[in-house]
Amino acid sequence: MAFRAGTTAGFAHVHEAGDDGRAIVLLHGGGRDERDLLGFGRAIAPGATLIAPRGRVAHEAGWILCPRRSDRSFDPEELVRRADEIGSFVSEMSAWHALRASPILVGHSDGAAVAAAMLCRNPGAYAGAVLLRPASPGPQRGLPALDGRSVLMLAGARDQRREAAEAPHLAQQLSEAGATVDLHVLDADHGFAADEADATLARDWIAAPSQAAWRSAPATSRARARKPRTDDCNRSV
Repeated sequence: MAFRAGTTAGFAHVHEAGDDGRAIVLLHGGGRDERDLLGFGRAIAPGATLIAPRGRVAHEAGWILCPRRSDRSFDPEELVRRADEIGSFVSEMSAWHALRASPILVGHSDGAAVAAAMLCRNPGAYAGAVLLRPASPGPQRGLPALDGRSVLMLAGARDQRREAAEAPHLAQQLSEAGATVDLHVLDADHGFAADEADATLARDWIAAPSQAAWRSAPATSRARARKPRTDDCNRSV
């Protein structure tokens, strides 16, 4: 794979060109950077193109894609704005590198919340999402229609940063919006499971026959993705 670091649409990022037509967008958690999930991406989708933006806001020893409030909740308008900015970055990268398939989003922690928000804002632009230790982008609101989208959720049974009900609640929200959801609760904390269950489940999910369409979806499918509506802003976060 060709490894390249650069800046596109205002985002520092890394890009690894794959050779099998697939594309994965990697969204890191708070205090991390664009290289944090590269190894995970290589493990779950060997041969895929990897695109990993760095958050624009300094946080702890690294960066964050969307800052939280002091109580660790997301400001709805801020999350929408950040999700749309990253969505524009992904669109530019897809066009610049002539990607043949709509990408699948892979996010960890805060990055998982951003990935869920991106999927809700523009469902037609992405094939689906892998959400690692996620929180809902809008716990008190319904989500826009996500018919045809697939989501894998991997929660940690010992995750002290999440309430036990958070992942099941988000899974229910996504299901009610029409998405196909697979939720697994692993023997793990907020980090990856020691037995590599996260990578194993994600790799098997991506390789499953139900995911075949995203591997070969023509680039023109992105052009048909509708623009987010204002009411999506209110409903999705």
